[in-house]
Amino acid sequence: MDNLEFNVELKSRADYDFAIAKFNELWAVAVDVSKPYEDTIVNKSPYASFTPYELYLKFLYEYSATS
Repeated sequence: MDNLEFNVELKSRADYDFAIAKFNELWAVAVDVSKPYEDTIVNKSPYASFTPYELYLKFLYEYSATS
């Protein structure tokens, strides 16, 4: 898996056009991973309740552990 970060300051219309084109390019090849990882989290911790932030961290852990 490639780590893609997009940290840019949009100062002009050209910057915006580049950023939106890149986002759309990446979005077109995105993979929906929510359901398998949601199932893993629920099955591995059926009695735990998570805040949205904790669930996000748990998702990142599970996702990186299987990649």
